[in-house]
This record gives sequence, C-alpha cells and structure tokens, in this order.
Amino acid sequence: MRLFPTLTGNRPLALLVALTLLSLLSMALGTKATIVHKSVRRVAAMSAYPFLVAQRATASGTDYVLDLFLGYNDLRTENEARAHDLVKMKQSLTRLVEVQRENRRLRTMLKFQRDERRLSLLPASVLGTAKGLLTIDRGALHGVRESMGVITADGVVGIITEVGGRASTVATLHHPYCNVGAMVRRNRIRAYDGIIKASKSDLSVICTLEYIDINDDVRQGDLVVTSPESVFPSGYPVGTITRVHHSETLWRYADVMPSVDPYRLDEVFVVIKASLTAEELAGPSATGDFSNAPEMPDNRTIQDRFAP
Repeated sequence: MRLFPTLTGNRPLALLVALTLLSLLSMALGTKATIVHKSVRRVAAMSAYPFLVAQRATASGTDYVLDLFLGYNDLRTENEARAHDLVKMKQSLTRLVEVQRENRRLRTMLKFQRDERRLSLLPASVLGTAKGLLTIDRGALHGVRESMGVITADGVVGIITEVGGRASTVATLHHPYCNVGAMVRRNRIRAYDGIIKASKSDLSVICTLEYIDINDDVRQGDLVVTSPESVFPSGYPVGTITRVHHSETLWRYADVMPSVDPYRLDEVFVVIKASLTAEELAGPSATGDFSNAPEMPDNRTIQDRFAP
C-alpha cells in the first residue's frame, strides 16, 4: 500500500525512469521497437501538452496586454493632436468672425463718409473708454481742435474736450461735460434750454432732455436729433425718448436713450468742417468751419465752453 503514495510523490522521477527504460528497450530491439517508439512519443506528447497550453495562453495574454497598452498610447496621442487642431480651428474661426465684423464696420463707415457730402470727416480709432470718456488716436497734428463734434453712422457720440499731439479725449453723451443742442424730429420741438444732458447718476446710460413745456407734444418713442443751435449740423440722431416725466409744474423732462453706445465703439468720425443749411447759418456756428473756431478763454467753465 505504501508503493502508490511513494510513486505519487515521486511522479517526475518515475516518469523519467520509465522513459529511460523504454528508450533503452527501443535501442535494443531496433526496427522491431516501433510500438515502443510510438508509445514513448505519445507519453511525451501527453506530458508536454499542459506546458504547451500554458505557454500559448501566456503568449496570447502578453500580446493582448501589449497591444492594449500600445493602442491606448496611440489613441491618446491621436486625441491630443485632434484636440490641438480643434483649438486652432476655433481660434481661426474667431479671428475670421472678427475680421468679418471689422470689414462690415469699415464698409459702413466708408459709405457714411462717402454719402455725407456736407461734412468733412476724420476717421479715428478708439483707444480706450472710461466713465463716459473716450480716447481716440487723432490729435492736434491731425487737425483736431476742442469743441469739435464726434459722430458715427448711427448718430452723435460726443464732443472733443481735450486735445494732445496724437490723441484726444471725447466726452460722450454719458458724461456731464457733454451738452448737445437737440430737438424732437417729429415736430422740431426744443426744450427751454434745448440741451441733452447726462443723467446725474454715473451708473445710468440714460440722458435727460429737461425743461420741456407742459403743453409741448413730446411722446415716448420720439427720435431726438441735433438742433441748428448745436455744434453739430442739425438732424443727426441723438437718441430716443423712453419716458416723459409729468409734474404739477410748468415743466417736464424726458429720459433719452442715446443712439450710440460709446462702450461698444471701435471707430468714430471727428467733424472737421461742415456745410450748414440756411437755418443753421442763422445760428452761432455761421461759418460752418469748426477747424478755425477761436479758442475759448481759460477762465470759462467746461459747461459754458460746450453749451450750444
């Protein structure tokens, strides 16, 4: 009974001895040992089968893991390249859209400058904005003087208040330094002082048309334009009345939304010279040539200097 456990525990050694004996027997018998030879080969094949299966499985798993790792790296590299290309395409698209917008703006400016025959206009680019003031890239070297008007194709922007050699400051309709003579286009009604003023709040984009006679026909939605008394030629859009405030006094006032948002401007025109109409010739700007206007005395207030 102890023989079988002994053989089981020494199976490799017993198999080796058996194969050795069978090999010697085959050599001794010569050509008559075919059966022994086949038996030896069959036993050897059966003994090696588990090792061959394990080797194949190991090789297949290794190849799978290697292919998975290399494929993941290739896929990640490809995704990174495509993401980079996508970013470049978005940047190019953004630049293209900006170029198209600039092209439309410049076409509009060119058409306005070509069609507006009564004005001599100087194109200028906006360098910066702050608290209702614009800085433009045109100054005294380009013929710019204080009190000149600044407009766009959409309407009035403001008035030149400070002039440097190559740059100037524009007080827009949102700034208290800018007072523009105005009237209601529908019926040419002017307020008592006839001036569009900035609101008293720095945070408000609304302007004010004050001292409107209580009997004057002024309505919400009326377009307000420059009057002949203005430093601008008459008829240019200033804004739209959004609300008329009623009171128990003889005067009313109206909120006016400016036609031009100064914080969205990239280019403007400085009005260098204007050919005036017969009505405007009767006003204070009879010459129509703002480039030769006399300088104001230094002791005058800014409101007096730019009031119509």
